[in-house]
Amino acid sequence: MTSPGWVRRGSVAVLVAAAFLVSASAAFADSGSLSVSDEGGGQMTVKAEATRSACGEGLCAWYATVVERHASLSCANDLTFRAGVVGFSTDAGSVRKNFSFRPFFPRQAKLCLYVSPLVGKPELVANVTYKVPDGYGSLRGTQNDCAKFSSQAAAQYYLYLYPEDPSGLDPDRNGTVCEENLCPCDAEPIPAEPLVKADPAPCNKARAKQRQAQAAVRDARRQLRKADGTKAKQRWNRSLRKRQTSLRKAKSRQRKICAALAAQPYR
Repeated sequence: MTSPGWVRRGSVAVLVAAAFLVSASAAFADSGSLSVSDEGGGQMTVKAEATRSACGEGLCAWYATVVERHASLSCANDLTFRAGVVGFSTDAGSVRKNFSFRPFFPRQAKLCLYVSPLVGKPELVANVTYKVPDGYGSLRGTQNDCAKFSSQAAAQYYLYLYPEDPSGLDPDRNGTVCEENLCPCDAEPIPAEPLVKADPAPCNKARAKQRQAQAAVRDARRQLRKADGTKAKQRWNRSLRKRQTSLRKAKSRQRKICAALAAQPYR
């Protein structure tokens, strides 16, 4: 069962996705709960709790983990994107933890909570699909190399997200990238991210600021030439120096912002 809700962080309302799942496979079922919200700065906050109701005879050591998956995929207890470890116990009962992580997948993602006995198969006890805030996750870019990815599977998922291969990870075009990266090495096909033109507004705004600064410098030079008297010349000379400093800063900012747009024209 999944239930979304809203909480307030300061003056900003943040969507919180929560999920609760109880297995019906046994009279004493393992269970768990998950909630995820925007922490800011590209990170998500997770609140997780897992419960093992009974251990039976023998060893009762177990732990709980949260795994990130693409929203289009079913939950799977793989090691490609482990978001966090909730806790470890040697008795029946509950473990809980709040932690932060940086999502790999943009736009739509899924978290899966597993209870894993040291002897036996892991059990899915909760999962939640949530909207990833704009600008979070692994975005389309031209500067990525295989060293950026923790495994071959992570790099392969990146290629599935951006099949036009903007970073040139697949130079031989055989469909498999970063084959020398460590495993996990299996990635399930996922839908590609849409090719959306990056917003040119910040670059245009920076250029307008630079033009304004250039006009201010030209005006100060005209006023300096027309100034009559030593004090007037000194005043306009000081003004010219200040405006020249502002122009240098505006040029530097414009170059930085527009170069970023040129390097990543699509998102």
